[in-house]
Amino acid sequence: MNFSNELYKLLKVPESLGLIHPWIFQQSLIMRFRFGRCKIKKLQEIVIEKIKPEIEERLRQERKFGNNWKPPVDCIQYLLSQPGVDKENPDYVWISGYLLAITFASMSTTVSSTTNFLLDFASRPEYWDDLLEEQEKFNPNDKLTDLDQISKMEKLDSFLKEALRLTGNVFSLIHRVTGSELKFSNGYQLPRGSNVGIYLKNVHYDDERYGPDPNKFDGYRYLGKESPTSKVSRDFLHFGMGRHACPGRIFAINEIKMLSSILIKKYKITTKSKKRPPNFIISGVSFPNPEPLIFEKRMKA
Repeated sequence: MNFSNELYKLLKVPESLGLIHPWIFQQSLIMRFRFGRCKIKKLQEIVIEKIKPEIEERLRQERKFGNNWKPPVDCIQYLLSQPGVDKENPDYVWISGYLLAITFASMSTTVSSTTNFLLDFASRPEYWDDLLEEQEKFNPNDKLTDLDQISKMEKLDSFLKEALRLTGNVFSLIHRVTGSELKFSNGYQLPRGSNVGIYLKNVHYDDERYGPDPNKFDGYRYLGKESPTSKVSRDFLHFGMGRHACPGRIFAINEIKMLSSILIKKYKITTKSKKRPPNFIISGVSFPNPEPLIFEKRMKA
């Protein structure tokens, strides 16, 4: 979590610099990471200290037992099995960097998504009784040990997907042009090496996909449409699409729904202002509003 907090601080570059010239914005990011990453570097050194003995032991086991050795199935082993990895002299900086990046991607996005869900739930009392009733039906003992229980929470899932649609990043899914050029249907061309991103707001707020008022929150928009939060499509790109869609999205969604279900059952949740505070947009990335959430313990009947 400390790594995520420090990385977020480095990413807070004023968007106005990009309006002056994209190069200035890019260089500002580079300078921040080059000279302002002392705390991140210390965290990375701690990770290296922890993983080095484990990696050394795995490589020793592999040399000793050869093909008979059964390696663990985890991120460390995945990185060690990548082409070009020198197992005689492992690059611990590279391995630790990837592990920290994965940690950031998994923790920060799940925390942000959960916070956005709770802010939307807390500020929309018209949904409280209905969602509470669903949680009491499918989670009567506050013990969500069966994924089948979670999959039946269709109202909760629809509400979550709508929350993610309206609070996701504005600009994301950046790719680099690796061919000779990228030509659009209108004739516009981008040369090799260009970075291309998707303006997600244009997708998630499209009136052709979401009706005449796409800005309006409709918690039950997806009910009965066989469109769960985990389903990626051209009109919902929160988790990407195609072969590069987020591989951990189902796990993350179940995490969010489990936590949300328990919180809805145990607490009456409201925002301090009784309204939905707007998110902050920094460099195209959406951050939940830090307005406090108020948790009032429900009285047992």
